[in-house]
Amino acid sequence: MTDAVLAEATAKIPGFKLDSKQINGIDRKTCTMVKLHASGKIPVNFLEVMACPGGCQNGPCSLVK
Repeated sequence: MTDAVLAEATAKIPGFKLDSKQINGIDRKTCTMVKLHASGKIPVNFLEVMACPGGCQNGPCSLVK
């Protein structure tokens, strides 16, 4: 997801710089990180949250024929 946001933003916003943080799984620590980001205490312009560890079913493209 972060790569897609970066590609789209840099194509449309000259000089755009992505400052991101990722959350992998939901627990007490990651819920605190979301609250800190909402209050501006984690100064990033994109927060990628994956509720399942590694993303749902361990992320995109994880299906095997």
